[in-house]
Amino acid sequence: MDKIREKIARRFLKVPEQWLKYAAALIMVMASANTVILKNAVIRLDTYTQESLMAAMDTDSRLMARVGLAGVMDALAGLAVPLFAFLLVEGFLHTSDFRRYLIRVAATAVVGEFAYDFAMSGQLLDFSRQSPVLGLTLCLGMLFVMRRVENRETVDRVVLQILLTLCGLFWALLLRTEYGVAMVLTAAVFYCLRSHRAVRLILALVCCLQYPLAPMSFIALAFYNGKREMKCPGIAFYILYPLHLIILAAVVRCAL
Repeated sequence: MDKIREKIARRFLKVPEQWLKYAAALIMVMASANTVILKNAVIRLDTYTQESLMAAMDTDSRLMARVGLAGVMDALAGLAVPLFAFLLVEGFLHTSDFRRYLIRVAATAVVGEFAYDFAMSGQLLDFSRQSPVLGLTLCLGMLFVMRRVENRETVDRVVLQILLTLCGLFWALLLRTEYGVAMVLTAAVFYCLRSHRAVRLILALVCCLQYPLAPMSFIALAFYNGKREMKCPGIAFYILYPLHLIILAAVVRCAL
């Protein structure tokens, strides 16, 4: 199966890392715009209960269309979960300086948390939920410890990897990181089964089944060609996260 896939990929379709990063960044901006502008500012979902929203949609066709559009955008946002988990693991496996990589991701999480809270709730600190980048930082710490136990015997290594994954899930749930559970599970699968490409894609897909459109991302991942050349500076993707949230928050407040 792997040989057939690789043969098709070589002849017909090759997906480099930069395409995956561009796609993930585009989906991220779209998902944030959906929440900050459409759901929070236009629909004002926080002012409705489920029952009152259903009643309002029965009498307002425009509201129904907006809620439907928000639902479609939410579904599309799920495409980013496997992409970010895969890119994080690829970065972890191929970085020449883990400490520098961790600092970049952690710094983006810290700065991005303020931007995320401000964009989503209008507050600089909101502990009701945390940004997805904090979840990525948790995943990176989990992967670091997993690599430290790889020299153990097979049974010990597998048990420790499962325990570390459960630990990552615990912190993702405790901190209420957005997409945290799926991100931790998917990153763990991508890393632990990296030498079994077909198996890891199938299991990672299972971890993302709560997002209906996530399987579409695995089509691109199946044809990833391993090339990591980037035409865009890598730092731009780190800057984009807090920057796009600040811009969205400013747009909403200027419009209001």
